[in-house]
Amino acid sequence: MFCNGSRQLAHEDLPKNHVWLHVENCYYVDITGYQFDNCNTSIVIEESLPSYLRDFKPFRKYPLEEANAACMQDSNYNAIWQDLNKRLSA
Repeated sequence: MFCNGSRQLAHEDLPKNHVWLHVENCYYVDITGYQFDNCNTSIVIEESLPSYLRDFKPFRKYPLEEANAACMQDSNYNAIWQDLNKRLSA
């Protein structure tokens, strides 16, 4: 699933929107988690919801096919997809 959520913390002037993937109800994938204070890696692949995403309230979820899966499989994302496929195949 392609997830789109929103949050507004007390110290934030405006709400923040964020997108992430929830793959086969098993892995959370985020390629821009580094922008949050409590995430220190650029690519996140976790089996449980990462702590920085817990504040986001999803307002839209839809299948990857509708989120232009071809774009997600672009060569820029090859390493991410290879790692994810390896984990799903294990």
